Amino acid sequence: MKSKFVQVAKTSLLTLLVLLLFVTVAMAVASRGAQVSSIDMPNDDYWEKHWKEYERAMLSACYSGVSLPSEKLCEWEVITQRGNTIYVWAFCADVEGRGRSGPLAIYIKSSGEVERAVCTRVFDDYKTLFPGELFDEVRNYRNRFDLNRAWSHLELRFQNPTLPPLIVVDGTPLP
Repeated sequence: MKSKFVQVAKTSLLTLLVLLLFVTVAMAVASRGAQVSSIDMPNDDYWEKHWKEYERAMLSACYSGVSLPSEKLCEWEVITQRGNTIYVWAFCADVEGRGRSGPLAIYIKSSGEVERAVCTRVFDDYKTLFPGELFDEVRNYRNRFDLNRAWSHLELRFQNPTLPPLIVVDGTPLP
């Protein structure tokens, strides 16, 4: 009799634990689904105004002397900021998949507008463009930049040019 009671208690406890696990997982999935489906885009004009300036400056720097058809776009992440200079890792490409990934320095005017971007093409330029301790930080950032995610988003943006870059979608603040 005692062993039958212990068996029923074990079964009931196991059933309760499975039910609790199921409810916990269901709540987590529902919560995650709500987060993913409702991307909070910033409401102010800052994003709309400035990310396009950043992208234009990066394209001009990366493709200087080359015609800039509208089908070239960039995805980027901010590495760090020093004074009026913002250091980013960017991937800029065209609809054919031709592009480049690398670091850029973006210079900002005191008014907050983008002055210009500078793109390195030769390894020796890194030390000039990224002085001191920035050199290693910038050079090693390539290991953290998710090129596959950037390319996937660029493909979406080529299909729908009104989509902003991931830096805006992710809610990363632009300095």
